[in-house]
Amino acid sequence: MNETLDNETQSLLREEKIITDNEVAISVGDKYIAENILTKTRRVIHVPQRLIESKTNRRVLRGWKQK
Repeated sequence: MNETLDNETQSLLREEKIITDNEVAISVGDKYIAENILTKTRRVIHVPQRLIESKTNRRVLRGWKQK
């Protein structure tokens, strides 16, 4: 399943020069792909885990109650 990364992550990838202004980052299975929107060429990229963890591990932690 192809899923584009959110806009904030796209911006961070552009700031860190991982993707160019003409590319978008797409998650395909367990890989990340940069696709050029003009030429439709694709290449495999490495997305730092710190960018992904900040988005996917958001949970509300609850205390444990003993009965």
